[in-house]
Amino acid sequence: MRGVSSSRASPGSFGLTALTVQQLPVWRDAEEVWRRALEVDPDCAFCLGQTGALLGNRGDFGSAIAHFARVVELRPGNVRHRSNLGLALLKAGRPAEAAAEFERILAKEPTDAETRTRLGLALAQQGSWPKRVASSSAPAGTTRATPAR
Repeated sequence: MRGVSSSRASPGSFGLTALTVQQLPVWRDAEEVWRRALEVDPDCAFCLGQTGALLGNRGDFGSAIAHFARVVELRPGNVRHRSNLGLALLKAGRPAEAAAEFERILAKEPTDAETRTRLGLALAQQGSWPKRVASSSAPAGTTRATPAR
């Protein structure tokens, strides 16, 4: 059996290195990476979600919402994607739409405390928190939130 010398690189590795170096400026900009990925596969749920998160973190909630809405359309049962959509709607000042997304999540996962908190925030922004929370029935094993007096 012949030993492998670490000082010798295969001809293919030089080509790979050259391509990697050539792409570095592109890969440094995350938005460009996801844009190019979506050009290849416009229905890539992971790519849409990552682009939505990036845009939301930059404060571009309109674009983030569009990306998250598409992900939810592609993967309607994925709670994490729906949560991202709800949070972007909430941050964009659209609490009624955000509340609807959070309620859809709670229909599937009624004990999700983070989603309950976000729903409370959305309801509070609408001015309907005390009335709606007090009238909602809490699932078994959970407590119903009550407004502070």
